[in-house]
Amino acid sequence: LRGDPDFDEALRRVKEVSLQAYSHQDLPFELLVRELDLPHDISRSPLFDVMFNMINTPAQDIEFPELEWSRLEFDRGAAQFDLTVRVDALYDPTIIFEYATGLYATETMERLADHYLRILDAVVADSSALISDIRLLSDEDIARMRQWGEGLSIDGLRQRSVSELIALQAEQRPAATAVICGDEQRTYAELDANATRMAHGIRRRGVGVNGTVGLCLPRSAKLPEVLLGTMRSGAAYVPLDPAYPRERLLYQAQDANIDLLIADEQTARYLGWPAERTMLVNSPDEYTDGAAASDPTSGLTHEPVREDPAYLIYTSGSTGIPKGVVVPHRALENFVDTMRREPGIDDADRVLAVTTLGFDISILEMLVPLTAGACTVIANETQASDGAALATLLDEHDITLMQATPSRWQMLIAAGWQGKADLRALVGGEPLPADLAGQLLERCRELWNMYGPTETTVWSSCWRVPRTVIEPISLGNPVAATTLQVLDDKGQLCPVGVPGELCVGGRGLTLGYNNLTGLTAQQFVTAGEQTAFPGTAIYRTGDRVRWRRDGRLEHLGRFDDQFKLRGYRIEPGEIETHLLRHDMVDRALVRIHRDPYHGPQLVAYVVSSKAKAQADDWRAHLRQWLPEYMVPPHFIVLDQIPVLPNGKVDRRALPVPVLTDPRQSGADRAESAPEHALLQIWRAVLQREDVGVHDNFFDLGGHSVLAVNLVQAVTQDLAIDCTLPMLFQNPTVASLAAALQESNIELQGGAAAYLLKAGTGRPLFCLSGMDMYQQLAECFPADTRVYGLLSVEELELFKSGRPLPPLREMAKAYLKVIRRLQPQGPYRLTGFSIGGVIAYEVACRLREAGEQVECLALLDSAVPGVGVRHVTRWVRKRLMLLRRDALGSLRRA
Repeated sequence: LRGDPDFDEALRRVKEVSLQAYSHQDLPFELLVRELDLPHDISRSPLFDVMFNMINTPAQDIEFPELEWSRLEFDRGAAQFDLTVRVDALYDPTIIFEYATGLYATETMERLADHYLRILDAVVADSSALISDIRLLSDEDIARMRQWGEGLSIDGLRQRSVSELIALQAEQRPAATAVICGDEQRTYAELDANATRMAHGIRRRGVGVNGTVGLCLPRSAKLPEVLLGTMRSGAAYVPLDPAYPRERLLYQAQDANIDLLIADEQTARYLGWPAERTMLVNSPDEYTDGAAASDPTSGLTHEPVREDPAYLIYTSGSTGIPKGVVVPHRALENFVDTMRREPGIDDADRVLAVTTLGFDISILEMLVPLTAGACTVIANETQASDGAALATLLDEHDITLMQATPSRWQMLIAAGWQGKADLRALVGGEPLPADLAGQLLERCRELWNMYGPTETTVWSSCWRVPRTVIEPISLGNPVAATTLQVLDDKGQLCPVGVPGELCVGGRGLTLGYNNLTGLTAQQFVTAGEQTAFPGTAIYRTGDRVRWRRDGRLEHLGRFDDQFKLRGYRIEPGEIETHLLRHDMVDRALVRIHRDPYHGPQLVAYVVSSKAKAQADDWRAHLRQWLPEYMVPPHFIVLDQIPVLPNGKVDRRALPVPVLTDPRQSGADRAESAPEHALLQIWRAVLQREDVGVHDNFFDLGGHSVLAVNLVQAVTQDLAIDCTLPMLFQNPTVASLAAALQESNIELQGGAAAYLLKAGTGRPLFCLSGMDMYQQLAECFPADTRVYGLLSVEELELFKSGRPLPPLREMAKAYLKVIRRLQPQGPYRLTGFSIGGVIAYEVACRLREAGEQVECLALLDSAVPGVGVRHVTRWVRKRLMLLRRDALGSLRRA
């Protein structure tokens, strides 16, 4: 109701509208429907779904001569509308609710009827009361939601600090392995001693209690001891991601007023931080300033003041700058304690750490296991973004618990990971899709859905997903010493089933935003009287949720424009602010477009009245300030931003990015077999055909997850080594093909392989061919995997006519790639013309090695047994004749 009216005003409005409607009561219903041109839907009424019928006019007496009659009540068997409320106010006042049982449960309608009666009681008592102030909930309702929303009470329980808990583990299990990263390891005794020496080094630099220390380090076994050493010194740590732009890191460091930067030499030089305020860490065992020398451990407290800051972490900010959240030891201690309880971590666990330090969920990976005597296995930057590498780590280190965003779990499954029977999988950072939940339950012992904003310290609720997935996936129950409640825009408790804002309270509540007192006061408030936990401090999350009748908490989206992209929290206003600083941007709007094939994509809508600017210019401008995940791959230039009559943006009128517009320029097509093979992979990964050899992968919508998929596809399908750093440095087909030729032995006097047909069965290798075998490949059974192989020497012949090496050398190159793609036989080989001769030579070598050749098919080839020298001359002649056709085939590709 507009304007938040009282009941008298609402009644007046209804009366006015009704009287206006009566003047048109003779208009036929069918004519109205036809004139409105409404879509035809036999499942519902064309005009409305809910009807209210007030019966307050006596029925006329009807008389039939010589005939007795009476009213007959009957059941139509189906509801006429979704909901009909009929009030009979004449004789025996009755209210009847008729509803569609396929849409509403009986319990829901009983609750609705109870709320309606409460409204009637309230307006009879005082019709001038605001409708929004009418209390709908009974004491029983409030008690039920209080029960749902209150975590385990731990009042009176002393929670120990992280430093004290890890020191206790070092006493109890000094020789046990605490941390592993690659070839580096730390026992608990080493971890504890190194952290203490680090703390002394920080103190000697003049950083005291409540100081701030910036940590800008690559992933290594040193990270946990640096975190622990910083807290043990009494300072708070500030994670700074080395992958972020320099300007963003400097802003965070200056806003946090860091007293000391701990970094490696390369990162320190990149940031240009003053040397006198920098501690360099150049190796796992040594600080360059001598801080690792033996120091007494006295003088360092293990008991920080509970309200002192433990760390300060930054999230995206709508004003154009990131905002820092100040997390006290009290909140950190509570989080550690609750996670050890549920989902539960103990000394038998081995936890895989895959999350960057700048993402607060990394605390569960880096610190929580060490407080419980478990082992933390840290994946390096490359492993953390490579599904195949993660699968290897899970098995090699016998991991029992892994936490990741849905995007990373999908990456792992896409890499062919078959699961681990004793693994507990934790999913958080963005909504958990039901289909992914099902896939993980098939592969893991337990699956937990985790929820929580940074402002309430990592996770505020968790839910163990049952084997039979119930949709929607619940946000779960509050963790210990935490409260959850759903409030409306007036701060009052929402009834069950009614959407509202999720508000979180309890020990996990942080101290607010650094240097942003106004925003802190706006988001951190006190719960009112008409709430489940009146008078308590709460954080307004901005998440739109509702309680379901079974006590499950359902996530429905956001009240603002904030969204999550691959686990990262993004305020579109921050991107828009930086776009507006470009001198050729008049207006900017950033939205997320969810495409069923490409996944969520950032789209920037730009209005520019000045000279035409290129999207590449805007991207380059944004990359000076924003991390890569916040740079939109799509820019759409508009004459103006479409708005609704109320002045708000008309989202439906915003054009969506065109992701499948085929390119006509022949200059951007593949000119070599490696380019051709890579182009096929890029199109498959990006799910679009408008890809040229000079297009930037990330500008086409590629992101970290798709990059991993592409690298895996290149490595598996082409049998060549490709890495993520190689893709980031060579983000076009042309540049990557050149880089692969230089770095891979298979393309240096070797052979390239590309997948012609996917399948799960044993492969068939087609030798000496590019796309000439494509139609043949489609003729084989569905499970047959077909590869086309071509040597670099033949590629060079196609391009320059260079002489071929001996046939045996060519066969050797092919054999190496074949053995890499299929280490053991039996083998299946075929070749057309020249390829048949080479296939025969490869088959001979396999037989000599004791391998079985199941099939050797020669297609229009020379008779085996002819002298090698003669065959080589014949091969050269035939290759020269085929050169023109092959080049034409490549150009058409």
